[in-house]
Amino acid sequence: MAEIKMASRKIEEKPNKVHELRIRKSDNGGHIVDHVYENNGMNYKQPDQHVFGDGEGGEALTHVGKWMGVPNADMEKGEKEHKGKLKA
Repeated sequence: MAEIKMASRKIEEKPNKVHELRIRKSDNGGHIVDHVYENNGMNYKQPDQHVFGDGEGGEALTHVGKWMGVPNADMEKGEKEHKGKLKA
């Protein structure tokens, strides 16, 4: 009897990349940052949620800045340095 061999190749799964960040207000007075991932056609990844409470605005901005590739994204320090210099 003839042996049948099936060709197989390993499908390379690419890691999901963050496509966008969504920021919205939360019920606790803070903010929620959703990490929405690219759909690479192989595996769907649910958005991740990061919750920042009331008074954690600096931490939320630092988090977003780091994920978006903003150099030296220490927003709390930046807010203190620029306080009073911004015009509405």
